Amino acid sequence: MTTGIVLSGRKAKFVELLAAGKSQAEAGRELGVTRRTANRYLQDPSVRHALSQAQDNSLGDAARRMSAGAGAMLDVLQAVAADATMPPSVRVAAAKTWLDVMFRAKEMLELSERVAELEAKMGGEK
Repeated sequence: MTTGIVLSGRKAKFVELLAAGKSQAEAGRELGVTRRTANRYLQDPSVRHALSQAQDNSLGDAARRMSAGAGAMLDVLQAVAADATMPPSVRVAAAKTWLDVMFRAKEMLELSERVAELEAKMGGEK
């Protein structure tokens, strides 16, 4: 969702640098602004909103990439856990990881379903 807020060139670059992992001080130095100006930028609600959106986008990209490779990674864990030539400690670690991933995925699915139900109920009350 966009808010229609357009950042100035420097503020937009500041957000880009922060989203890329630069510290506030590094971003300010790269832009040629003082620490005080960088602090002011970060206090600006439009900058904070743009940074939040950029971070959400990055997390979404990472989650999609992880999701795309999840099947292959789970195949590796399953193969290692089932491979009798592997040391027992390695097989146990793979089995524990497999189970942990399974339980977490189940928990996330259940939470997602519960949130969807709550949102549906909340939407009906308006």
